[in-house]
Order: sequence, then structure tokens, then C-alpha cells
Amino acid sequence: MGSRGRSPSQGALFAALRALVLASRLAGTLALPIWAVSGVEFNPVTIEITSPTNGSALKSQQFIGLQTHVGDTDGFITEVEVFAGTNSLGVATSPPFTVSFTAEALAQGTNRLVAQAKDNWGYTGISASISLIVLPYAPSVHAVYLIPANRPFNQAYYNAIGGAMTNLQAWYTSQLVNGKSFRLSSPIVEAYVTPHIDTWYTSNPGGYFNNTLNDGFALTGGQLGDPDATWLFYLDADSKSRGWSGDDS
Repeated sequence: MGSRGRSPSQGALFAALRALVLASRLAGTLALPIWAVSGVEFNPVTIEITSPTNGSALKSQQFIGLQTHVGDTDGFITEVEVFAGTNSLGVATSPPFTVSFTAEALAQGTNRLVAQAKDNWGYTGISASISLIVLPYAPSVHAVYLIPANRPFNQAYYNAIGGAMTNLQAWYTSQLVNGKSFRLSSPIVEAYVTPHIDTWYTSNPGGYFNNTLNDGFALTGGQLGDPDATWLFYLDADSKSRGWSGDDS
């Protein structure tokens, strides 16, 4: 009794055809971007965006190193390019294929990004898209009206500080070529009653300037050198007797 021949499995066909395509490529006689075996579509290039993660919020001046994980079953990756819509944000041509740009290259609000990888055969793969949210221009400027414990709240002072800040913001907008300016906090002016009377700021060791900063940051929760905010403190106290060494001219 003769033996019955078996039909090759889908996996065997896939492996055989893949070997044929690779051999043909090496001989320079065949170039296929995507091919199918028994209804199974195959593309050797894969790519995934690993950082930043989907839904991340970014400051407009923030520097981004977009990281990817790439794979190639029959060659090696030669470049990765990142797109926001049809706009290219940059190309990386060597591992680890990190594409760097600033968030300012994106529109404020929600943006969708994809990464495309290309291998040495010319095959390409495109990642799933991620969403990035670009926040308004930063840092913001916080104007703070500090009221010593023995002084009343002065509405005229409060209004004058707010007016000065909005006028300064408008002036910067008119002077800069790109029309950008700093961001004002909300509310534009914050008011706090300090734990000390007005004369304490000049009589306490450390001096007027440092005493004002210490109370201001303690009340607002801010800090010197804050990358996200610039702090402006107006203290309703006389600064003439600062207690600093040297001439007070």
C-alpha cells in the first residue's frame, strides 16, 4: 500500500517562502515590502513608542527624548522617524533610536504622534499612535503681595501689582518676534498675611531680602530656582534699614 502524501503546514510554507525571499534578496533579484503566506500577512519590522507614555502632559519648553522599542526578523533597523500628523519631528539613525525635540515643536493642546522604523531592506513599520498634551507657555510668573502682621490689606497696592504684571506681559508679547510671553498665575496676584510685623524684616538677622524670601516661600510653598515658576514678592514694609553691610546708597 502506497503512503499518502501530506500537505505542508502553513508554518512550513511560511518558513520555505521566507527562506526563498531572503535568498532572492541576497542575490538582488527580489524585493517585496510585505508578503503573505496562506492568508497570513508578514512584515519583518516592528516598532513601539515606550517613552513618553500615552496621555503624558508636557510643558511647551520641555525637551523630549522619545524612546522606541524596535524589532526586525530578517535584517536590522537603520532609522526611526517620528511624526506629528505629517510633520517630521526628527530622525534617529543609530541605536537606541531616540528622537529628540522640544514640545514647542507641537501645537498646544492634544497631539498624536507615531514612529516609523525602516530596515536595511527598505521595509518599514509604524507604531501605534500616542497622545501628548502640550501645556501653555511656562514658566508662569507668580506675583505675591505680602502683608506684615501689623499692616492692613491695601486694595490700591493689590490692584497696582496686578496692573503692572498684565502690562509687562503685554509688552513682552509686543517685543518678541514670535509673540510669546510669560504666563501669569491665576489669580494674577496672591495676597498673604505674614507672621511678622513690618520692622522685623529689617531688624532680624539675615536682612530684608532673605527675610522676605523666607516668609514668601513658606506661605506660598514656592522655592528658589523653581523650574516651573518665577516668584515676585512685594512686601509692604520699609526696606531702608536693611541691616546689610556696606554703603546703602
